Amino acid sequence: MAVGLRGLFKLNLGLAKSLVSKSNFINVSVRTLYVDRDLGIHTYENTRFVFRNQFVSIEDTFRVKMREICNKEDGVIFTEDLKAMIHLAQSNEEDLQLVTEMLKKFINFKNNVQFGSYVFGPVLMRMLYYLNEPQKALDIFKNPELTETFMYHSAIRILLCLLYKHQMYQDIRDVIDIAEKLKGKEFITSTIIIAYAACFKENTPEAAEYAIKSWKEHCKIRIPTSRATGIVSHIAIRHNSPEEALEMLSVAHRDGSIVIRCLKVLAYTKLGRYLQIIPMLKYSTEQDLSVPHKFGFYADVICELEEKLKDDGASERDEIMYLISKLRQQQRIESEKTLEEHLLRPLQFRSNQREDLNDRRSHMNRPRDEFKVGLKNYL
Repeated sequence: MAVGLRGLFKLNLGLAKSLVSKSNFINVSVRTLYVDRDLGIHTYENTRFVFRNQFVSIEDTFRVKMREICNKEDGVIFTEDLKAMIHLAQSNEEDLQLVTEMLKKFINFKNNVQFGSYVFGPVLMRMLYYLNEPQKALDIFKNPELTETFMYHSAIRILLCLLYKHQMYQDIRDVIDIAEKLKGKEFITSTIIIAYAACFKENTPEAAEYAIKSWKEHCKIRIPTSRATGIVSHIAIRHNSPEEALEMLSVAHRDGSIVIRCLKVLAYTKLGRYLQIIPMLKYSTEQDLSVPHKFGFYADVICELEEKLKDDGASERDEIMYLISKLRQQQRIESEKTLEEHLLRPLQFRSNQREDLNDRRSHMNRPRDEFKVGLKNYL
């Protein structure tokens, strides 16, 4: 009974620590582009609870046994061993080091085994995200012995989101470059938007150059999404390349969206070409009033336009101010969020089960000597 009570207390204490870790008070205002549900964190957390209940009375003994195996030159770590430790690990150096050593042993063992398809990369990244360990996640990803383990879309996405949450923007670019070098440019097109958002947040000339260059290379593979194009064009505007921004916006899929419309206004404002702004404002005032925000503008964009008009003393000032007044009367100016907030809001993403299925299919198409030993399902 005493063992059971001690184990239960330990389990509750572990859960409490994880809650404190996940709350991340220092970075509480930083949003990610994907919510925890879409990254599979909730599923991981539920499975973690099951494992901790199962191991509540033998958890320390299990750790000791795993360390003994890792210390043996011929020690073998099986799929179930590593899977269990990934769901038992706490945010301390001993546990994280043990997971790393077990993963190395497991990879060494699987190199001599020709079957199995359990992919640990995404699950391990979910563990590190849950434990709020960005530096450890980056270190384990950059380890040459382990990098290939994480070459899956979902694993890369989770790592990038964790780094983004901790404002490790340069590291995001490094991860993208490593993944691109190993898997090619097409592999990173589905996650490159996180790098664009990081460049936007970093807001340096170097970050702007990186984002614009990457966007152009992205275009050679497929036209980027409107959101990605919007983020990069906004970066270009902020770094004195409004002409380049207008060219980017010309290829956007959703040409009539509020984001594209606002960015065009910002670009023309930066250039002092107010004549081109008048048709956009006028068009919006002439649309159906039943859906005002569909043809509206963000308040911060309109404010910037008004301030620039006052400073420049442009001949188009009176006509533009009249149209802005009309937009306000029609409630077509959105004041509850800014253009930046809209651009960096969480993405609507398909379920992580489908993403993991795609990763699994990619894995199953590899040569047989790259297969991983273990179960055939994902967590």
